[in-house]
Amino acid sequence: MDSWIESYLSRYSSAKDWPLPPSELSWQHFALVPARREQDEIFRLLKSFDRLDSSNHLLMIVINSNAKAQASEFEMHERLMKKIESQFSAIWKNQRLSLFRAKQFDILLADWGSSPDHCHPKMNVGLARKMAADYAVHLYAQRQLRSAWIHSTDADATIPKDYFSFSKSEALSAYHYRYRHEFDEDLDIQTAAIFYEIYLRYHRLGLKFSGSAYAHPSIGSCLCIQIPFYVKSRGFPAREAGEDFYLLNKLRKLAPLDWSSAQPVSILARSEVRTVFGTAAGIQKILREGFLLDDPDVFDQLKNHREHLLKDAEDFPKSAESFEPKLQRSLKNFKSRQARRRHMEELFDGLREIQWIRSHRTKGFLAKPWSEALQKASFLSSLRISEPLSILEQLRKIDEESL
Repeated sequence: MDSWIESYLSRYSSAKDWPLPPSELSWQHFALVPARREQDEIFRLLKSFDRLDSSNHLLMIVINSNAKAQASEFEMHERLMKKIESQFSAIWKNQRLSLFRAKQFDILLADWGSSPDHCHPKMNVGLARKMAADYAVHLYAQRQLRSAWIHSTDADATIPKDYFSFSKSEALSAYHYRYRHEFDEDLDIQTAAIFYEIYLRYHRLGLKFSGSAYAHPSIGSCLCIQIPFYVKSRGFPAREAGEDFYLLNKLRKLAPLDWSSAQPVSILARSEVRTVFGTAAGIQKILREGFLLDDPDVFDQLKNHREHLLKDAEDFPKSAESFEPKLQRSLKNFKSRQARRRHMEELFDGLREIQWIRSHRTKGFLAKPWSEALQKASFLSSLRISEPLSILEQLRKIDEESL
């Protein structure tokens, strides 16, 4: 076993005490889904797994809840589990885990939410993803999982036929699937969802323009992560939200990311909030407050700030006065200009970029009406301003061509 994997499983795994299926069972690919307050919509996802152009895959569903949740949530989870039990053939059960066989794949159900007694005391969506991904690493270490890639999706997603079969490079830490939101029939929710995806594309393109090495999407339902890099990054952080962002921020420091060449993942733009970030939370905020975008000038300023920061790092120690004492001490450890530049790129990472942008929203770079911001953005000079759906379709093309 790889020493990194062995160390991770013994020290950091959230599934180290979970039973493994019988050794004669093995799978080619693995995907995970955290499920909280999910009902029939998850069966759309299950049907898409049966339509894949390959077979022998394992989908792990982590039913998760909080012990203080309302009784209706636990009842909802019980109904979901019973429905899965009634539709698929049970082939193994041990403790909280139940294994079922579908047509083209197997379903591993982990019950951390059917009653208050079954809840983890620190459960959140990040921990649910970590539990499942860590379990995949255990399977991989025992040669019950053959692929070294963990696929992360959500109950509101529908996956494409080539979800597992696209070509992958061992030189990359992760792939991000292309994505498309499916829009609700309610016109207000539909419009808010279109605006939310416009925001996602605009923000990433602004970061890309600024020269960021962290200008990648971070959508938990669209990830494919290579196990050796997953364990080196210590896995998904157990956070209420943003676990996808924080993991990718670490992975990018280990190796590049890329778009998957598979067809896009379809995401149902739901308005019921399950986490503090994400599509539903974004839609609700737009419904409440309207839709504004960051002043595109903030990305120009970010570009200038980054260039000066990296140049000063290269020129250290001549530029020592530009840095705080703590940074000066860290830069002294690197002898070459290139090494100091890499060090500064790692320090001024995706999280620091977001914090920098937020701090400048109160320093003259106030958010603008969406059409004004799009028209003003120098990095979107080819964009034709029209109705929102047309703008979104243009942004999708520009975005995916630029990663």
